[in-house]
Amino acid sequence: MIITYDSLDQQADKDFLSRKVTELSCIRSPPFDYGDIKKRVAKVDGDMNYRRYNHFVPFQRIWLAIHDWISKSQPTRQELLKDLLKVTNQLKIEEDEFLKKYATDASVRRQYDMMLEWAINAICNYWKNYFKGKGTGDKQGTALDTPKDPKQLTRVREAAAELRNALSGIDVILPMDDVFSLKEPGFAKLTAEWEDESEETE
Repeated sequence: MIITYDSLDQQADKDFLSRKVTELSCIRSPPFDYGDIKKRVAKVDGDMNYRRYNHFVPFQRIWLAIHDWISKSQPTRQELLKDLLKVTNQLKIEEDEFLKKYATDASVRRQYDMMLEWAINAICNYWKNYFKGKGTGDKQGTALDTPKDPKQLTRVREAAAELRNALSGIDVILPMDDVFSLKEPGFAKLTAEWEDESEETE
């Protein structure tokens, strides 16, 4: 789960250890529906006897572009959420049912973090940026994972342009070089592709 930290969170708080813990949050399925991505991608790409779903523009590259923008601009929580939702709206990504049910008040810390988690995942996992089939590989997130299928390549290139354009609207710079050196803290290293182990798209 993605958690935001403001300027006060970076300082020692004399009351921090004495405050009562009232609730724990453990969400195995995050407030983002990966199943919907699989269905959408499988619908346009078919089964292809290939179980792996790949990002054309690697997840890491998108995530780090957003991360760097936040670190440099340091928006308020309200500004950050507003900007990210501007991107999801431009990409026509609808909120998940989970979010509509459990995160309705951004002034509540737990619900805010759910909203932020969803928004960042929705952008980094923009479904049109996925393809199902063989690609060139993303070289641990440093390279565009180019589909071998020409039709898929045309589709994901269009998606990448949409994504870059939407992010530029909030001053996030998404590099589109074929190979791009990632400079990130170790904890930001994330897997850019995953296998379909469900039966919903088979």
